[in-house]
Formats: sequence, structure tokens, C-alpha cells
Amino acid sequence: MPTRRDEDFARGIAQVLREARLARGWSLERLGQEAELHRTSIGLIETGKRRMTLEVAARLAWSLGLTMAEVVARVEADVLDADD
Repeated sequence: MPTRRDEDFARGIAQVLREARLARGWSLERLGQEAELHRTSIGLIETGKRRMTLEVAARLAWSLGLTMAEVVARVEADVLDADD
């Protein structure tokens, strides 16, 4: 059973990826083209209405020029630390 911290971590990954997308000035459609995912799926992930697999998270991160290590570090620093 997922804990609150688990859910915060999953939401944090989506938040970091959304911020990276917006920082690039990319639409959901543009990221979808780069990551070979449908824009609706990305929108649902970003709003927390759909969970993503590790594979999808990696595809989104790499499309945005990030490593998964960078994404996780941002989540730990910005999202999880804010809850403590």
C-alpha cells in the first residue's frame, strides 16, 4: 500500500518534469512528439490523474535533457524536503 511519502514522490516527479517542460517553452504536444507519447497521457501524468512507469518517466526526462538522477535529486530537494 503506497504511503503519503510514496505518493508525494510520484507527484514530485511529475512536477519536476512539468517545470522542465515549461522552462523549455514546450507544449504538451511538443513533449509528446519528443518522447513518443500522447499529449493527453502527459497531461494526465502532470495533473496526477495517471501514474507513470519508470520507463515513461525516463523517456520524458531524457526528452527534456534531464537524467533520472537529476529528476530524483530535484524531487528530494524541492518536494520531499518541503514536507519535513
